Amino acid sequence: MHRFVSKHRNLQIWLEPPKEEYTVDGRRSVLSPGILVEFTNGYYETDDDEIANRLRASELYGIFFEEYKAQPTEELSQRESVITSITKPRRRTVVEESHEVLESRD
Repeated sequence: MHRFVSKHRNLQIWLEPPKEEYTVDGRRSVLSPGILVEFTNGYYETDDDEIANRLRASELYGIFFEEYKAQPTEELSQRESVITSITKPRRRTVVEESHEVLESRD
């Protein structure tokens, strides 16, 4: 699986533009639909090695998008551990504070 990431959420790249032909009477016939790569929410995944190699060879590679090296499960687990490691200090109640004051007087 090849993963690519872009800072542009809905980036579209034509690796091969569509090829069309018009007949004499004005009818359009599609010779080749082309190859369109569409990023969704800034991500694109493919199992096709040829498309991945063509994306890496693109002149837009490194400018508008790049290959995503990390595994999504690692990123999610790191995010969860950061969130769970942040804890708010427990606030002491008035009773606890007054109890401490009384103990310090003894």
